[in-house]
Amino acid sequence: MRKDTTKKFLMRENRFGKRMTSQATSRFIGKKMTKNQIDEQKDYDLIEFGNTFSVKKTASILNISNKPLISSEKERNIVSQNNKIVEFNMVYCDWEYQLHYKLENGFFIGETLVTQELYELVMGENPSLHKDINKYPNAPKHPIENVSWYEAIIFCNKLSEMNKLDNCYTITNIEKEFIKLYNQTQITADVSFDGKKNGYRLPFLDEWTYAARAGTKNKYPGTNVLSAIEDYMWTLKNSKNQTHPVVMKKPNEWGIYDMLGNVKEWSQQGPENATNRKYVRTIGYNDQPYDTEKDYISDLSSLAKEQKSNATGFRIVRNF
Repeated sequence: MRKDTTKKFLMRENRFGKRMTSQATSRFIGKKMTKNQIDEQKDYDLIEFGNTFSVKKTASILNISNKPLISSEKERNIVSQNNKIVEFNMVYCDWEYQLHYKLENGFFIGETLVTQELYELVMGENPSLHKDINKYPNAPKHPIENVSWYEAIIFCNKLSEMNKLDNCYTITNIEKEFIKLYNQTQITADVSFDGKKNGYRLPFLDEWTYAARAGTKNKYPGTNVLSAIEDYMWTLKNSKNQTHPVVMKKPNEWGIYDMLGNVKEWSQQGPENATNRKYVRTIGYNDQPYDTEKDYISDLSSLAKEQKSNATGFRIVRNF
């Protein structure tokens, strides 16, 4: 980690008014800062997991039960492996402020779509079709795409294991088959899901929709005005039929980016009353003409779990 990044990170304002540090933090910054400086810069608890650094800012760690988290509060995460570091934020969504969603607990959702650089760090590969840095100079910051639902949940499990969290998915009987027609390898597997675990997972539809609306009744994330949507999302009109770096458009009211546009997102949930469980809902359109008659946040499509597309990626969720 660069010295300036470390200092900036540790000096970030603690919005809860609490300060603490771990021995791992002291070991990590001890060679860069004096003891007095360390005592003064205790905004976060930096927890060391082998060769992985992960930052947790939660009520239990900071002991702030008398001042609970509120929607839009962000948690900084740092993942390090093989001398490479990637940071990503998770945004807290407080279930108490829900409108009509069937949510029982607050949850964290990715501030952005999972990027190519984060996926490659965790999985050791980058299957994206928009990764050529000669054509896309900032490709590592583009969302990951060309991944199936199975590959998305395998990523969730691996990221959970890196951060010493419990896997939400039990994946067995993995089979790989090369499909000549599509020139790609497809994965199928038997999967069981435990939504009560503390690891990373894909969002349920109500969770995603609640986070997209950010406590509003807006038709589009961040706005209810059709003429303003291109300030918040990549559309068929402005995307030039390609993905773009995350955090290029305005976020919604809770600071979450690309809830519509850029790529569609895999969800945890399949179609209601589906007899064939091979299909899963995708959310977040980027390929439709927008008009005033349709509520795009609640509009859905379905893909087979093994299907891949250069217009489909994903965003991660974690229980609070």
